[in-house]
Amino acid sequence: CAIDALPNLMETLTWEAKAGEGSEALLSIFTVAESWTKNDWHGIVSAKILPAAQSKRRTGSDLENGCFEICTALIHSHHIVEVDTIQMAKKIASKLSLGGYMKTGRPGLMLVEGTEADCHSLVELIILGQKKARNSCKSVGSSYFKLANKVVRSENDLNAGRKLPRKMQQLESSIGMDELKAACEKMGLAKALSDILLD
Repeated sequence: CAIDALPNLMETLTWEAKAGEGSEALLSIFTVAESWTKNDWHGIVSAKILPAAQSKRRTGSDLENGCFEICTALIHSHHIVEVDTIQMAKKIASKLSLGGYMKTGRPGLMLVEGTEADCHSLVELIILGQKKARNSCKSVGSSYFKLANKVVRSENDLNAGRKLPRKMQQLESSIGMDELKAACEKMGLAKALSDILLD
């Protein structure tokens, strides 16, 4: 089971190393590896070991309800335009094992998928990162970030149950907005997006 999981871990760490190119990435890579063991590894082990044991104990309604909760959250900001803010948000999302879409420009929007706690942590950590950057005189935007709405669903497998990209994908311009609208509709967050755009 562990040997089979190594390519997945290596792929995740390679993405993180590429995201941190040009800066000190070692701590970031270790943080992602730790997060992977808490989130992804649990899903891999569960998929390999638990199904046989659980099928003996689980009822039909348990199978319908799944065993992992996956949260899809729509986060908005007045704008996401500063390169430092974009890179910071992507790094934090990667460390939290969150995937999805980031629509840059005005308004700034993020559609993320992962655990509910990690979706909330993303917003808090971006705000904290902005405060730290402002205190150190770095060029990071002062735009607010707010979790507009979320949908939580149950899946049998944490990883296989994901419906958005596993890594944050950056969307730009009107084509990016069209992609984000389609994803929000698919995930049950179309009204939340519409409310943001009308505000």
